[in-house]
Amino acid sequence: MRRRYNRLPTEQELSSIPAAVGAEFELNEKETRQLRTHIYAINRDGIRRYRTMREGALILVWRIK
Repeated sequence: MRRRYNRLPTEQELSSIPAAVGAEFELNEKETRQLRTHIYAINRDGIRRYRTMREGALILVWRIK
């Protein structure tokens, strides 16, 4: 269930947000580009949504929808 607020959240409300389940991949530059292209195509269909974040050699991927 998604909560919507029209005000700034309290510290308690922020801490009650569950952590997203994600995956970490250690990829080279070419594999990173391929993964991001694939995720972009998935996101375009609008059924599922994924986000990526790069941290050094690691690529973090998590599902947001």
